[in-house]
Amino acid sequence: MRKRALLIGSQTGGLRGVHADVALMADTLGAFGFEVTRATAERATRRGIIDAYRTLIDATRPGDAAVVYYSGHGGMARRPRTAPESPARIQYLCPTDIDESGERTGFRGLLADELSLLQYELSARTANVTTIIDSCHSARMARYGREVPKARAWADEAEWATVHAAWQAAVRDAPSPADRTGESNPSVVRLVACGPDAIAFEMPGLEGGRTHGLFTATLARLLRQPGAGHLTWRGLMERVRPAVMDAMPLQRPEAEGPADRRLFEETEQVVTGVLPVLVERNVAWLSAAGPFGIGVGDQYALVAPGGDPAEPQATAVVDQLHAGAARLRLADGSAATLPPGVEAHPLQVGLGRRPVAIVPQDHRDRARVSDALAAGAQLRIARHDEPALATVALEPHGLRLRDAGGEPLRAATVPLSGASLAALAQDLRRLARAAHLRALESGSGAEALPDDVGFSYALLHADGSTTPLAASGEHLFNGDQVVVRIHNHGRDHRYVSVFDIGLRGAVEPLTTTEPSGIEIEPGGHYELFRLPGSHRLAGVELFWPDDLPRGAPRPESFVAVVTDRPQDLTRLAQRGTARRTPGGSPLQRLADDIVTGVRDARRPDYVEPAVRYRVARCDFHLHPGRRPGPEPAFAVDERPDPTFLLVPPHAAGPVPRRLAVRLREAVAYDGGVPRPAALRVDCLAVTRTEGAVPYRATTHRIAASSPGTPLPPDGLPLYSGPVRGAVDLALWVSREEGEGPDLERLLAAAAERADEADRTYGIDRTYRNDRLHGADKALGVEIHEAVALLTTPAGAGAGAVDAVAALVRAAAALLDRAGASTGAYRTTLLPYERYAVGDGAARHPADGLLRAGELSFAYEVVDTGRAGGGADGEQRRQP
Repeated sequence: MRKRALLIGSQTGGLRGVHADVALMADTLGAFGFEVTRATAERATRRGIIDAYRTLIDATRPGDAAVVYYSGHGGMARRPRTAPESPARIQYLCPTDIDESGERTGFRGLLADELSLLQYELSARTANVTTIIDSCHSARMARYGREVPKARAWADEAEWATVHAAWQAAVRDAPSPADRTGESNPSVVRLVACGPDAIAFEMPGLEGGRTHGLFTATLARLLRQPGAGHLTWRGLMERVRPAVMDAMPLQRPEAEGPADRRLFEETEQVVTGVLPVLVERNVAWLSAAGPFGIGVGDQYALVAPGGDPAEPQATAVVDQLHAGAARLRLADGSAATLPPGVEAHPLQVGLGRRPVAIVPQDHRDRARVSDALAAGAQLRIARHDEPALATVALEPHGLRLRDAGGEPLRAATVPLSGASLAALAQDLRRLARAAHLRALESGSGAEALPDDVGFSYALLHADGSTTPLAASGEHLFNGDQVVVRIHNHGRDHRYVSVFDIGLRGAVEPLTTTEPSGIEIEPGGHYELFRLPGSHRLAGVELFWPDDLPRGAPRPESFVAVVTDRPQDLTRLAQRGTARRTPGGSPLQRLADDIVTGVRDARRPDYVEPAVRYRVARCDFHLHPGRRPGPEPAFAVDERPDPTFLLVPPHAAGPVPRRLAVRLREAVAYDGGVPRPAALRVDCLAVTRTEGAVPYRATTHRIAASSPGTPLPPDGLPLYSGPVRGAVDLALWVSREEGEGPDLERLLAAAAERADEADRTYGIDRTYRNDRLHGADKALGVEIHEAVALLTTPAGAGAGAVDAVAALVRAAAALLDRAGASTGAYRTTLLPYERYAVGDGAARHPADGLLRAGELSFAYEVVDTGRAGGGADGEQRRQP
């Protein structure tokens, strides 16, 4: 048998750790005896990846072991409303030439269907195939400023057309359904960094201080630990998942396919937690302390091979961890008397100790804090380069607790004392219980429940209407109301308990009217919440605690447990120290495990019959501020997913500091036919600045001429000057009779009228709004407030999005009053993608023209900070 691994790394779109990921996996798999082939840089193009995969297929023989690993961006094209017969989404990986996709070149991504077909061909050669994907297939992202989401930012109708055409060709050329098994292939173990609608991240400071994919670094670390060879893929992922979710609560790795196999083998083994005992110099050890999550205080029954666990040779407790092994102290007898091959059966073990970082490493009180936190069953001290559930920062005058994203959980530093250490331990236990519940798996085997209860989530508006929400990655705001809709599609009664995991880790039950679960009959529906009496829909109101420091958004989750009979799970909301309750079903005992942090592996004499259950989650990010206001509609809206605006990703390299945006081509239409027409084009460009007006307004009049008449050689300038943060562009088109005032003058006049109101009525906003006469003055107030926000350091995230929306609304309203105007085009250029300038300049679209009502056009973005980039005008100073 030979072992071969194909390692693909596509370092595009702001990622920095892909090549380090490939090197790390090469070292890790090399230790398992794999011959490694790397496909990175120019070898990781679409053609290069397919050729390398086919080379692996051709070389593989029956009985060989094959691994295919990918690190890079994942993409997802979502179906537009105009294509209802198409699939709702098409997923793909992003090779290094993904940006060369276009009408003429075709789609350069690697579709999930194409990957499945290659995987099918490989598994036809050998039944021992492992696929590892460290990317995400969603454009949503979390709040962490130093991490980069492994997702592609852009998705529009033009991209959909290109991706869909490639997908249709792949489906047309695919084998018939009877000849393929796709991703459900029984020969393929598939490890993924997150679900199809979720997010995966790379972050700095992992594995020797380098940047890596969080999933890759965690997987490699656990694979390299002593004893990992005893694990199955399922057992390994049970340790990978909480380690990843402790650092990124909304990234949930999964194992699919025959996950009960031993690593890189075809042999399957049921995971029981039974471990071999090594006896050296009359001392008993468990060698796989790291991968199996063994901790001080765990209790085991030591059983001879083939013996009865109810009558063990001895019982033992872990009293020390050393060099990756756990030392056992026997309750009676000596390790020297244990028979060869003795096994350790768990009696009481920690339910996955969560890592807590303590910094700095050399602080004089570090040992005292470490001893206080490591005493319980739920916590352990993290390594210096390991992502942690939370961080205890030791400062000159005390300590401060920060969550996984580095955000403080308390407003001020707390003096170090016995009482503050006890409170700290309680806060961390609460976070650990929340992490256990977030990672809760659905029942398996006799406890598996059919997926016959559907959950949908929606944002409730003031007028009673709702907007659907994704089940993962949405950005919500203080005061939002979320409706949870539950539908029983099956033929049997179901019982549903829903919990909210809050910003500090508190677990609150939302289904309080029926503690044993809301009963939903076959075909029945239920909504959270409707008010009694009026039956008016109210939803679950989200709030930011008053004593929680405001700053970046934080993760929050709804977790629903569906059971086939009533089960009281209210103990999951327990906040203090809890004790076990005797008896109960396995599910109820699992709830006790989460509360106490200790799992009883041996069942008591009486346990209720197994309850079947399934777990569903809704993960989102909660912002402390208000929801940004809406914008008017545009014929073509190419803004990226809102999450990239709310929390801009980290840029991988140098970002242009000065840009020029120019209209390069324009064709006027009259009644749908290109013909001579005089058009007015207004543009609003907004970018954050300090000390200067954060917007530039331009107006251009295109005289009647034959269709396709070229614009001036340098094009029509839409923006030219310094940039900081995102650059928002909004274009309006109108047929103008005469010479109306330019957009810049309209905005300035509205601001002047607001200044006049300030001088007359003072600056108190409530009084001023009561006294303002005329809508223009109200618009001027909005302009002033937006400018004030965008010219301060606080003008970021949701506040910046709200301020930009206010400026766009004001410009649209002023243009409408000046004459009929149509919103033609809207986009946002992100520093994360170097404002789409590529290597100095870029035309958009790359081919053809954008059609927006009466105008078809193309524009270019130029990095004018480069040598030879051209001159540009400075922004005017704020008065």
